[in-house]
Amino acid sequence: MNAILYIQEPWFTLVGQGRKTVEGRACHPERWVNHVGQVFAVRLSRSAPEQVLVRVTGVRHYPDLESYLTSEDWRKYAPHAGSLSGARKAYSEVMMWDRTKRKKVPVFSPERVASRGGMSAIEFELIR
Repeated sequence: MNAILYIQEPWFTLVGQGRKTVEGRACHPERWVNHVGQVFAVRLSRSAPEQVLVRVTGVRHYPDLESYLTSEDWRKYAPHAGSLSGARKAYSEVMMWDRTKRKKVPVFSPERVASRGGMSAIEFELIR
């Protein structure tokens, strides 16, 4: 059984096309460093049957979102964005449901990224 990585659109489609090869996550590096070489099923949601398989090939860590955005190649983490400024905008628009606040909140807010230990760049290769 493969581990599962949930990802939103348009990111999911880009992974399946082999165009997105780096995933940014607000988390401490220890969360991912032991997964290098492991295969993950990438899915939209728990109920979505579609999935693509990727193998984690590397993990890099950054103290904040801006360091991640400027150190990694935007063409690898947001190939649809057209530029670094477009990638910044795309990341600022990623939202998640906060059960305690009962509303959607930005996934990559400075507060959330800091509270989770920074940003990890998870590099992977498409298997199928």
